[in-house]
Order: sequence, then structure tokens, then C-alpha cells
Amino acid sequence: QAQQITAYLTDSPNGDYRLYLPHGYSLMAEEPGHDMVLSEQSERAMMRLSVHPASEAVWAQLLQQMSAGLAAGGSDGASVAVTPVLDTQALPQPVQRSAMMRATHAAGDVTGVVFEHHGLMVRLTIWDDQAQDLGDLLLRIGATVQPVTKAAS
Repeated sequence: QAQQITAYLTDSPNGDYRLYLPHGYSLMAEEPGHDMVLSEQSERAMMRLSVHPASEAVWAQLLQQMSAGLAAGGSDGASVAVTPVLDTQALPQPVQRSAMMRATHAAGDVTGVVFEHHGLMVRLTIWDDQAQDLGDLLLRIGATVQPVTKAAS
């Protein structure tokens, strides 16, 4: 049985989206177009988000960036094997399309996810800390991305 966690709707400091963050996690702007979700439980467990309006060109670009980023390897510069992940049930439903890949490093797994939902293309890069095993929770946080609805003026 899944553990229920209280989370709070949080607006991105860097874009036109919001997501649900549980207590103990923070969302910060990293650079234009990219935000980070950080965990108070572990310095190694974190998630980078990149959110864009949906288009075929953006989909192809995000898939290429995800694959290249994972294959580039860890801090030691060694390339690593990247494997597709077929279990995408943590992603929002209905999701128009999705792709997920994982690379295993000595310090923990790095998971790349690209999905289309609510007219947005979302790319997640999740660094998991093997000791804490927070990757699934970070994926579930990323799956809550939704557009910010602008009030009519």
C-alpha cells in the first residue's frame, strides 16, 4: 500500500508551471528554463526540470538531450550504459506520450524522463541517492507538473 504524503501546490520561480511539493523539498530556479527540486534528506537526491509548450520539435530536442545527458557519464567522465525503462505508471494520466531511461553510477541511479501532459513537454533528470532511495518520490513530484492558468485581465 502506497504511503500518503501531504504536498503543497508550488509555482515555479522560473516558468509558467506549478507542481506539488511535499514537506522537506524545495523548488529553486537553476538557470533560465530550468528549475531544481532539492531534498532536505539527501544532498545527492535531486531533480532538474525543464518545461516547455508542446511541439514536435521540442519533443525531439528533449529526447536527444535526455539520451545524450545520461550517456555522458558521471563526474569521472566515464560513459555509462543507458537502458530504457518501460514502467511509466508514476507518470500523470492521461499522458500523451512518454520516454524514460536510466543510467547507473557508483553514487546512484540517474533517470531521464520526457513526457507530454496538459499541453506541456516536461523533461526530468532525477539523481537518486542509493542510501535514501528517493528516486520514485522525485518522479512522482515531477509527474504533478501542470500549467499555470492566467486570469483574464
